[in-house]
Amino acid sequence: MIIIIPAEVQANNIDLVSVSILNGVPSKYYVGLANTTVSEGDALQSLIQPAHKMTIQDKEQLFHMANTAVKEGANFITFPEFFIPIVWLKDLTRFAQKNNVSIIGGLRYIRNANRAFNCTTIIQPCDNNDFVNTVALFREKNFYAPEEKDCLYKLGYRISNPERPLYYVIYSNGIRYSSILCFEFTDISSRASLKSKVDALFVPQLNKDTNYFSSIVESTSRDLHCLIVQANTSKYGDSRITGPYDTIHNLELQNSVHLLYSPDIEKCVKKLLSIYESFQLGHVYFTNAEFDSAIQKIIQVSNEIQISYLLESIEQETLKRK
Repeated sequence: MIIIIPAEVQANNIDLVSVSILNGVPSKYYVGLANTTVSEGDALQSLIQPAHKMTIQDKEQLFHMANTAVKEGANFITFPEFFIPIVWLKDLTRFAQKNNVSIIGGLRYIRNANRAFNCTTIIQPCDNNDFVNTVALFREKNFYAPEEKDCLYKLGYRISNPERPLYYVIYSNGIRYSSILCFEFTDISSRASLKSKVDALFVPQLNKDTNYFSSIVESTSRDLHCLIVQANTSKYGDSRITGPYDTIHNLELQNSVHLLYSPDIEKCVKKLLSIYESFQLGHVYFTNAEFDSAIQKIIQVSNEIQISYLLESIEQETLKRK
């Protein structure tokens, strides 16, 4: 069953639309963080050349990430800003339906005449009497970064300036969550509007100022008493989950992130690990040529690493608002 509640207008003129999906409640939650490479150039190139980075290989890599996450038991998969081509949404929605997994991410630019739209999507499965369907929600970015505006204007594109920001709040699987897209996260009114509304806040981003965002993330997780799930491009890093915990607990969360690689370097990584494990514990200087070769290969394709994956299980009680 799906229940959509009309927009709740906040005092600061922010609309919150609540979407309740009555699914089962798992005892633990797993989140997959896609840590693939997206650059500013790629984002703008998609306006000029819509087929940019939309080869069969690109699509296979996307679904390799998604399948890996599902195999690891993920309930949620989060992609960075500007990562998902809109023409692949139909396939991604079917994937979410088939595997009963929620997908949150940023779409590549959508253009209409001289208008450019930076949008985000939430694809949420809906279990209705043993039949799984999906609800796909879309919205435009409420606040564009000044640098992004300048780039679009120089290319001859206009953007909209919504009078009232809009955010979706999803209630499903026993938790409430929302998404906030990159520069929107810097707006204090938007963050405040979600206080006592969410247990988890997903933040797809293409953000090079990770230090600035890190300070906002730390304070927001405590102010809203929720988990902050960041999915940034691997070009800049800092994809992670932060909770309203003390420093030690948050370090444990971050240290539980595991890197999963694209198919073309999985053999290389396995070889690297086998060589590493062949050494005894202790202070060892690795001079093995095979080891060095594996290291160089990983450095070479580091920007192609497909996903960093959080395997930290979150007990249901942890997600309850205190």
